[in-house]
Amino acid sequence: MQTIKGLLHKAADPYLALLAYRSTPLQHGWSPAELSMGRNFRSRIPVRPEVLCPEWSYLKQFREADAHIKKRQKEDFDRRHRARNLPPLQPETYAWLKYDSLTDTRVSVPAAAPRSYIVEGEGGRTIRQNRRDIIAVPSEDEAAQRERDGHVPAARDDGAVFTRYGRQVKAPDRLNL
Repeated sequence: MQTIKGLLHKAADPYLALLAYRSTPLQHGWSPAELSMGRNFRSRIPVRPEVLCPEWSYLKQFREADAHIKKRQKEDFDRRHRARNLPPLQPETYAWLKYDSLTDTRVSVPAAAPRSYIVEGEGGRTIRQNRRDIIAVPSEDEAAQRERDGHVPAARDDGAVFTRYGRQVKAPDRLNL
């Protein structure tokens, strides 16, 4: 949208600016005019007449190139933002809902839509929720295991204390006067 606004704001003739924008090839080599009309627009740049006849022989190549570009963009975005899929939930798992005030909820079954679940609430009320909006409540066993394993620093025989990541815990130096 900002590109079009800039074109219209800066151009003396907005129609020629839009024509130039629509006939400029994109990253995959075809212009928006070629993709929508099957041919190039007649612009101020001289072209052969056969280029102006519609044909879609490049459609398979375009789809492959476009899919490759989109896949690379997704990979770059996921790597940059550390995006990952959430683990699937098992049926009968107790859960909290991010945007709902249901206090006692549990996941009943996966829904037909991807990454969605049917959640049963108080009084038999059922709703469909996306996986990102469901926070699984850890069971008592998992909570006790997590407390034993990682949240308490480990001590060695010589008295040095290390965190679960291997860093040594040092007592702060205090000003002893």
